[in-house]
Amino acid sequence: MQDHSTGQELWQGFIRFYRLPDVEPLLLKLQDNNGLDVNQVLLAGCLAEQGISWQADYITEEYVQWREEALKPIRGVRQTMKHLPSSMPTEQEEVRKQIKSIELEVEKHAIQLLWTVIADDWSQSLMKELPESVDLLSQNVRAAISGMSLIEDIKKGESDQLIHLLATQFETKN
Repeated sequence: MQDHSTGQELWQGFIRFYRLPDVEPLLLKLQDNNGLDVNQVLLAGCLAEQGISWQADYITEEYVQWREEALKPIRGVRQTMKHLPSSMPTEQEEVRKQIKSIELEVEKHAIQLLWTVIADDWSQSLMKELPESVDLLSQNVRAAISGMSLIEDIKKGESDQLIHLLATQFETKN
């Protein structure tokens, strides 16, 4: 039996969705260009897999503060380093990789913050026979995106494409 108290199952779900064909580049594009919170989209997918509807209160002030004050600045440093000239490119790339590793740990903590809020709903869903649904996935992703403060609105075609790509997770499981 898996341990449902740590959020490891949620992390694995995030990885599963993120690694679907064409999902990573689209998520990163929407993150960079529009300010999309990738964690919220992946959470929406994981919740749909469990038959759980999106709730706006899953996104707490603590999570938002962590994302804004810890995660985004670290990501910004890593992204800036990509474009800095260097007389020591190998060493600079090594530092950038170390920052990326730290960024991943900060990301995992953000996901743990999400887990603390959804854990009860997740545990209850395990006791029910709820069918996963592409419709629920679509509803969850659209609700998650609508609750975000985006730099620029995401075009409908891009959100439809994202939902379609994430929905392949349901197809591969059946």
